[in-house]
Amino acid sequence: MKATAVAASNTPLQSEVARSMGLAITTEAMLYTVIIGVAAVLRLWNLQAAPLTTREAAQALAAFNGSSLPAGGSPLLYGLNQVLFGLFSTMVNDAGVRLGAALIGTIMVLLPALFRSHIGRYGALAAALMLALSPTLVVASRSLDGSIGVATCALAAIGLGLRYFTTHKQIDLIGLAIAIGVALVCGSGVITVMFVIVPALIVIHRWVASDEDRLRVKQLQQESHTLRQALLWGGAAFVLAATTFFLRPNGLAGVPEILSAWLAAWANSATGSAQVSISVVQLVQILLTYDLLMLCFGVAGLIFALRRTSGLSVLLSVWAIGALLMVMLQPGRQVLDLTLVLTPLALLGGSLLDRVGTELERRGSWRVDGLFALVVAALVGFVAIRAGNAAMGLVPPTDSFLGMRLSVSETFFIGVVLIMVVLVAVFVVLMGWRATLRAVAMTLFALLAVMAWSNAWRVTQLRPGDPRELVWGPTTTSLDVSAMTEAIAAASKRNTGFLDQVPVAVTLPQDDPVVRWYLRRFKNAQVNAVIADLAPVIVAPLGSSFPPNVSDAYQGKQFVIQTQWDAAQLTDNDFMRWWLYRESDLPPTPVQTMVVWLKVKP
Repeated sequence: MKATAVAASNTPLQSEVARSMGLAITTEAMLYTVIIGVAAVLRLWNLQAAPLTTREAAQALAAFNGSSLPAGGSPLLYGLNQVLFGLFSTMVNDAGVRLGAALIGTIMVLLPALFRSHIGRYGALAAALMLALSPTLVVASRSLDGSIGVATCALAAIGLGLRYFTTHKQIDLIGLAIAIGVALVCGSGVITVMFVIVPALIVIHRWVASDEDRLRVKQLQQESHTLRQALLWGGAAFVLAATTFFLRPNGLAGVPEILSAWLAAWANSATGSAQVSISVVQLVQILLTYDLLMLCFGVAGLIFALRRTSGLSVLLSVWAIGALLMVMLQPGRQVLDLTLVLTPLALLGGSLLDRVGTELERRGSWRVDGLFALVVAALVGFVAIRAGNAAMGLVPPTDSFLGMRLSVSETFFIGVVLIMVVLVAVFVVLMGWRATLRAVAMTLFALLAVMAWSNAWRVTQLRPGDPRELVWGPTTTSLDVSAMTEAIAAASKRNTGFLDQVPVAVTLPQDDPVVRWYLRRFKNAQVNAVIADLAPVIVAPLGSSFPPNVSDAYQGKQFVIQTQWDAAQLTDNDFMRWWLYRESDLPPTPVQTMVVWLKVKP
């Protein structure tokens, strides 16, 4: 009777716990769904908004023509695009060639769930949100570049490896092998990741791992059948990814070019890349302008992780620091190389935010944390209005502080810092430093998340291809290329009755993949051919002496193909307007201009 009574008394409690766990799991799943939805919109919506860069156009054109993969290209994306061109030919547009990278970048956002047991439930959600909102990762996912594939596969391999050592399930080991196999054909960034992660694993095994983990590694080495099966799965994934499921058997020939491109990036800034390299200063500017969310919490999480050493924290820290050093040391560095740096920072920041979230769940209250958030919200509104006035020139261009003459931007930032210091000091006195620190962390995360979303949307939808958005620069393809193709299509309609049948003669001083890519739809286009005087459409660079002696028979219109802009042009008083609206007194400088000559009918 007594046992029955005890069991009966426990039943409602157990049911309540089960219901609460089910609610938590459902809420968490809903949050992941929202995050993946936001990531999909940022990565897939209007994917063709920005024209292909020179590097992207070279890879897309090679896949379209069936020629060899350009240096620095991704064999995986190249193979996928070749299959798409084989199926749909010229119907594949800019969005089509970027679709593979966009889907990979969207999948990447779900991978922090693999680390849930290591960085916590809140930490995994925060890491997924940071990956989803990072403007640099969004641009990488919307570009024909293999860096997003390398980062995704590396993250999957680490997560599945941790799961294997926790659950000892063979499916996780097979997933680890498959992730490594696919990573080997994603792009040259895999060499950087290997040089960073492999030494880190050796250090962890020798000095950080527990005796149980070392014993598990030793047992795995003795399980030849398990290792052999995992290697077979990894090898199969490598071959299938390189050959695009055997649709391109010669795809394996392009894999060694990954090493060649990586070595070429160390030779000089121009070798092995169809895109101009950027400086270290520009890399820092991009991080500070677009990825403050990832940078603040990632660096704080890195410091916190190094104080409480674990295998995962050491691995992620070495990955982030090592990748950053290698990118900064490479003369041929590119903007999207930052993908390899930001990915581990998201997990490090997530581990820190899990601690903050747990503390908030246990001790947080609306009267404490909510009050701080409300005060900060009011201050943010006030600061935004003042910043807008300063950017539009509605305040004096200079001001004084302690006798020093300061610009508008300097005065603004000093004022913001002073206000925040006073606000934090007041709340420390009222609530204590622990509660204030917790409130500051959550409020700062929310504020920076909104800023990251705003930057990501503006970069991809409002100002695509604008070099004043540093993540696109410093040299970008202008939106005029679309206007150029539309003008030629209109001329083709007038001359032949079809949009793509007019003979187009193109003269280029050198092979220009951007111009060739956007003129591929015209079936009678000839590049660098001998041009007859009767050609109805001629495309030539601005400043060339063409068409000779027949200028009266042609009318020309200029189209800017590439533009360039450098943040060093900004003055102190112009900085606020650029920071808020990406506008400047000095517009982007045309780097390449083409003239479309149309023959005038008598």
